[in-house]
Amino acid sequence: MRRPLLESDAWAEFWRGIVPLASKREVVERYEIGFSARMAAAGFRVAGLYDATTASPATLGEVWPHLSPRHPRRSWRLIRKSRRLPHNPSELTWWRLWEAGVPYLKVGLLRVNHYGLDLDRVLVDLERRTPYDLGLIHGHLRRCG
Repeated sequence: MRRPLLESDAWAEFWRGIVPLASKREVVERYEIGFSARMAAAGFRVAGLYDATTASPATLGEVWPHLSPRHPRRSWRLIRKSRRLPHNPSELTWWRLWEAGVPYLKVGLLRVNHYGLDLDRVLVDLERRTPYDLGLIHGHLRRCG
């Protein structure tokens, strides 16, 4: 976000209007998606840092390390879901975001794991990619489940 947006009335009004909501879905719809719509309506150009709509499906080479004959149901789910578009890049192909300069990891990847990735491999890959203290992630997961 650039200075003109940060100094705008639209920005201030958005933040003044935030109230607690009952569900994550409501928060996403009203504030995450709603923010983009309101700022665009106020005349600001809105774009994501990573455009998942132009991303290709996950390749077999990308999902292969997460497949295991010891976990056939998880592996099948990963194969099936990775072929569908659009996918959630912050959970299925999180490393692509990192390579694009968006070092963001969604907690849902480690808590819910919708795609059935091998989380041990994800954590090893994280250790390799970042100097970030992964103990903070493990502590957060212990606190939040």
